[in-house]
Amino acid sequence: MYAINDEILDLFRKEYRQVARITYKYYSTTYTLTEADILQGGLTIDRAAFSGSALEIGATVASQLNLKLSKLNSTIYTSRLEQAWIFVEVGIKKWDAYNWENATVNWIPMGYFKITDLHEDERSITITALDRMILFDDTVNTSLISLPMKAKPLIARVCEICGVEMEPFNRNWYTNELIDIEAIPEGLTYRQVLQDLTFLIGAYNAYITHDGKLAFKSYVDEQELYIDKDEEYKFEIIDKYTIIGITYEHPGKDSITAVTVSPGNKKHIITYKGNGVLPYDTYYGPDAAQVYDQSGNLVSGFVWPLAQKFGGEDYFPFSAITVPMPQLDGMDVIRMKYLNERYYRAVYAGHCTFTLNGNTNIDCLVDKPENKSYQYNAPPSIVL
Repeated sequence: MYAINDEILDLFRKEYRQVARITYKYYSTTYTLTEADILQGGLTIDRAAFSGSALEIGATVASQLNLKLSKLNSTIYTSRLEQAWIFVEVGIKKWDAYNWENATVNWIPMGYFKITDLHEDERSITITALDRMILFDDTVNTSLISLPMKAKPLIARVCEICGVEMEPFNRNWYTNELIDIEAIPEGLTYRQVLQDLTFLIGAYNAYITHDGKLAFKSYVDEQELYIDKDEEYKFEIIDKYTIIGITYEHPGKDSITAVTVSPGNKKHIITYKGNGVLPYDTYYGPDAAQVYDQSGNLVSGFVWPLAQKFGGEDYFPFSAITVPMPQLDGMDVIRMKYLNERYYRAVYAGHCTFTLNGNTNIDCLVDKPENKSYQYNAPPSIVL
């Protein structure tokens, strides 16, 4: 969640008119587009924490900018925009302020996006652009990486190779620090490596911040957004589910399931399909447990710490249409007061779409968990 002070957030809640500033370079010249160049409803940004419709750990989804420009402005040349990197900002101001208030436009960065698709007709130019996550889509050059290496330094090395700055690991919420990555299968992209490492350290997702840096989201977050019902246009909590464990699917191997919470009526197992970067052999450490695959073989213990971390977490599938909230990222924690309740429910913004001078759509509409029978794993057998 991008940090916005209460004064600026209040301007969005009161729905003051928003302006836009989009800059890009063509050779050595910088060009600027404004809200005057954008058709009504023609700037939206989608940020998602899931690659599909199921609650995930380890997702690395690129945010998407959709832009529709008016061709009434003859100074917009599509040849300058093709494959360009553009920087998007949204501004807001107290337009009816008194002179003594010295109101100015407050600019909020919305991200760096590369134009991947561009179409035009007689009246408009339609653009699709993706954020810096796409810089991880090159095939891994293993000669640039000295293995074995643990997750955190390997993530830093991948960012260095791909030219993406990384937010520092400033919290101790990550897991599986002792596991070495011994090899990277041939043909993987840096993003696939990043997916496995994001899963391994126990982050819901890796994402690109509003400032263009790589960051990781866990359920432990220093920022939460509080919303009351009277600020919503539409808000619906569909159900409540409890995460009881983790299933890890290793390419060509039996899947591994670790259940750390006694199954109840509304249970959910998070499944992660690995890319082969993580080890499948046995690992033991202070947080390890005896976990077996479907064939009864003792397997890697890194699944158990993850099941311990996420087990017992409640999540509420929901949808909401809210006042403008440009600060949101995928999997931000939102505390919503629902109907006549006296307390706030914590929900996760699995997917959020911001529209300039429009509403923000937020949801976490994940697939209904399958009604399976899971065996509760015994408490950890620690081997030192």
